[in-house]
Amino acid sequence: DKYTTVHYSDGKTVLNDSLVDLERRFPDAFLRVHRNTLVAISRIRGLQKSSGGRNLLLLEGTDFQPEVSRRQLSAVRRFIKEQM
Repeated sequence: DKYTTVHYSDGKTVLNDSLVDLERRFPDAFLRVHRNTLVAISRIRGLQKSSGGRNLLLLEGTDFQPEVSRRQLSAVRRFIKEQM
């Protein structure tokens, strides 16, 4: 069975939905940044390269910085350029 852990600024919960299900149901709310990560579009604040060369997403309200995959990097950059 597929499940998804959703992280909030003040906790987390587990849903019985896959990331694909969430992407399809809420296409304007989430952006895929990695094969195992969706982020809320409203929380995206920027992109930063780590000292190790990884591309990390900056999110409002949390210190969590998910890694952006090479496959998703151009889409994430395009989104940030258009929305910021």
